[in-house]
Amino acid sequence: MSSAQKEAMLNDLRNNPATWFNYFSCNNPQGMDKNQVIHAMTTTFATDPSSINSYMNSVWPVIDPDLSGRITIQEFLNPGGLREMILAQFMPKPGPSAAGYPSAPSAPQQNIHCGRCRQLFSYSSPAPGQRNAVVCCPFCQSHNQINLGPDPTPMGQGQGFGAPPSDFWTQAPTPSNPPMATVNTSSFQPSQQSFQTPPQSFQPSRPGRKKALLIGVNYRGTKAELRGCVNDVDTIRQLLTQTYGWPASCMHVLVDDGSTAPPTRSGILQELQWLSHDAQPGDVLFLHFSGHGAQKEDPHGYEEDGMNETILPVDFQRAGMITDDEISNIVVKPLPNGCKLISVMDCCHSGTGLDLPFQWQSGNWKEETNPYFCQADVQMFSGCMDEGCSADVASSHSRPGGAMTTAFTQALQRNPAPSYNELMQSLLTHMQRGGFEQRPNLTSSQRFDPNRLFVFDDIIPNSNQKLGRVFRRKFPPRPRNDPVMNDILGMAGMAAAAVGGYMIMDAIGLF
Repeated sequence: MSSAQKEAMLNDLRNNPATWFNYFSCNNPQGMDKNQVIHAMTTTFATDPSSINSYMNSVWPVIDPDLSGRITIQEFLNPGGLREMILAQFMPKPGPSAAGYPSAPSAPQQNIHCGRCRQLFSYSSPAPGQRNAVVCCPFCQSHNQINLGPDPTPMGQGQGFGAPPSDFWTQAPTPSNPPMATVNTSSFQPSQQSFQTPPQSFQPSRPGRKKALLIGVNYRGTKAELRGCVNDVDTIRQLLTQTYGWPASCMHVLVDDGSTAPPTRSGILQELQWLSHDAQPGDVLFLHFSGHGAQKEDPHGYEEDGMNETILPVDFQRAGMITDDEISNIVVKPLPNGCKLISVMDCCHSGTGLDLPFQWQSGNWKEETNPYFCQADVQMFSGCMDEGCSADVASSHSRPGGAMTTAFTQALQRNPAPSYNELMQSLLTHMQRGGFEQRPNLTSSQRFDPNRLFVFDDIIPNSNQKLGRVFRRKFPPRPRNDPVMNDILGMAGMAAAAVGGYMIMDAIGLF
């Protein structure tokens, strides 16, 4: 291999690590096993293979805590993960290297108890003079912020789950007894906004759990029949298991193809209760719905259009719809500080489908007029705004599926740890490339820097000064009546309901 090729590999490892990883993993979403990592390092560094093999044998139990035998790109890119370990161990020593890159400085090791799983682990102290450090726990992958205090004397207090850049490393404290990390928040300035968040803390008594509820309704044999919703569930399931390593045992699925219990109104409500039951700090939850969405008059007048968003279970004509108020009451409001929920709603009128208080618009967080503030870290990705429709797409070379679900999974398969800004831009690009009028939407229970990485185990604590409903104004209902869809869905007789079903589109060569 030429020196130019080695120089390019070193440059990619340092500055374009995803490119380096994908090259040696052959873009395998399951990542690399230990032998592939050893081969990649041997190829990149002019180092004795035996030393690399010995090093990997010693650190593999740390970087592969779930004993999967493989390391994913997310695990590789995590702060304190394998990439940073490789750079610190094998990059050339200080001064220009043969490839023209300075080495990562050696650093003394310090110990700390993770604030989430309480495991003791070591981390490297970079150059002195900094006041904070963020380190990644090798056991549970949570981010711990170390506060050194206002003077050069370390306070010995670990703090926080955060999402700093992967190169955000500062001097660590050197207490005689390793500190226990706790939760803290920080200030940031996305676009024109700046938010100061109060300090909060929690110390989970056990490692966090993962739970996912995936719902897909095709309404088979009815006028409202769709084609891609059951496929969407399978697509999301593969994303969670293959790209992010979630065990299949942590997932509950409701689809109407006969393979599971039917997604009836009572069944969905029961499974929502399962999802949030006994949620604890450190838990990560995932909720996905693909099917018809609609609207119904908001009896309280909280919504700015006077309408509640709804999802339609398979028996909606008999049992009725499920409102966003009902969903929020079950899976958002009860969640504790330090628990995280990610939701993907691929249906019409889904923009504020969880009634979260903040909506990302034009580079700023917009607060709802009558917001409900909760403690947990909740984000919802929706296929469209409240007034919009979502597309059910069938192409000539792929099976049918929702446009939002397709965009979401393909974006994260290409880059499993983008920033929220990057992820939203990728979703928008998918929609525009496909010729769809719908625009993806992001809502959140907390305001945060959009450069924060989309990492499941990155949990930010509560920053809301108040909890509960803030009422400012009552809005009259403004239903968007669609006679065609009302007739298709059999909803004409339901009072105060404005239904906008999934658009069904035949697309050639999309996605």
